[in-house]
Amino acid sequence: MRWLDNFKYFNRVKKANTGVQWLLIGLLVLGVQVLLSYTSFRFDFSANHVHELQGVSKAFLKTLKSPIKLFVFIKNREQPKPELLRKLRALAHNLKNEFRGNRSLFEYREVDVLRDPKLLLSLRGQYKTEITSGVLLALAEDCAAIPFEELEQDKVFIGESVLINTLAQLASPAKNIYWIIGHGELDGRENHPENGGSIVHQIFQQMHCNVNFLELGNAIPEDADMVVILGPKLPFLPQECSELRQYLQKRHGHVLLCLQPVYEHGLEDFLKSLGVTCDSEVVLDSSSDLLNNSGNLLIRRFNPHPINQPLIDRNVGLVFGLTTRLIADESATSLTACILSSETSWVKNKQNLINIRYNAGSDPLGPHTLCLCYNNLGDDNYHLNLHPDKAVIVGCSEWLDNAHINLLGNRLFLQSIYRYFENTAILPPYEVVQNGMPEKLVIPQQTFLTLILNFLVLPFIFFIVGFVVIILRKE
Repeated sequence: MRWLDNFKYFNRVKKANTGVQWLLIGLLVLGVQVLLSYTSFRFDFSANHVHELQGVSKAFLKTLKSPIKLFVFIKNREQPKPELLRKLRALAHNLKNEFRGNRSLFEYREVDVLRDPKLLLSLRGQYKTEITSGVLLALAEDCAAIPFEELEQDKVFIGESVLINTLAQLASPAKNIYWIIGHGELDGRENHPENGGSIVHQIFQQMHCNVNFLELGNAIPEDADMVVILGPKLPFLPQECSELRQYLQKRHGHVLLCLQPVYEHGLEDFLKSLGVTCDSEVVLDSSSDLLNNSGNLLIRRFNPHPINQPLIDRNVGLVFGLTTRLIADESATSLTACILSSETSWVKNKQNLINIRYNAGSDPLGPHTLCLCYNNLGDDNYHLNLHPDKAVIVGCSEWLDNAHINLLGNRLFLQSIYRYFENTAILPPYEVVQNGMPEKLVIPQQTFLTLILNFLVLPFIFFIVGFVVIILRKE
């Protein structure tokens, strides 16, 4: 056994043992490389690539000096959808980078309305809004509520253009809306579900408008950008009709007039000057367009027009209450029929409403015109900088009360009318370019820390431990 005690043999065995260890380590690394080449395990960061903000958006944001707050109200896992929420977070990341020099100018927060009801009530009280779902965008003390549906169009995310244009609207001088009361109209100061229009009042305020209530007989002020008349139940005086006609056609104003059937409104002469005739008949329907026999009409017939386009794009209808038909003068080229009733509808004179069944001998079948748009510029006006006078006449006012405004597309239709009056596009003018825009990688902080720990810190620790073990074995 003398050869076992040979010092040279001992050194050879030691070197062979070390060589085998390094060979095993090398084979292990080679095996891992071969294994990875035949597996589908890859780092996929495609969900974290986002488009950068457009140059026009960055230039506009630099002009803002007031703080911006973006709140996303989350109801459940489906509202908003996870993909939309991810895009909103990425957009908030881009906006935050634009204010990295002053972090106090931008704040992004997600509000779970079920888990944090106190914060929800606090925000609703602070910004005077009824929002429970969607996006609340605030610029200083002014705010605007944006439904999730408006952030996408044809499954394309247009959140950047919507937010930037909403900010531009909030940053512009507030419009003055004069709400005429005193004839039994819907009152924006009243919270009653049927007679109150407090939600419409809030919608106008969220669109950055100053709402003033104009009492009976007062002249329309010079700073009026829009006049609202919602369901008069008492006749207008002749001088009031003259004042209204002068405001619209001489001062090129904007009028939203919603009629309340059965009642005498006294606006026949004003409507006649526009080429509109409004009779005393009520529109009825026996088909599925009459909702639950409650007298509410489901409106689904829209002619192509800017105020109807959002409803057409989203395939959503309107809910009207008691409504009357409108008749346009055939020679009035400035009138456009926007909303029509169904073919199964008919009209009944208010004196014969006791028997509401269809009478083929006296009741004309539909469709009947329920909404007309008037757009005209007087022949005596040669100033190109003046906007044409516009009016929207609707044969129903109940679609704006607190019980109806949040049904189907009623709220969207009101917002669309306002944008039509203000000559702002229904779709935002800043459109996001989907292709060709530079992309950047945005990794959430938690994901980034996990990657660092799993693929850098832990392997380095294991390497140090293995190296120390080899040194100790060698010694």
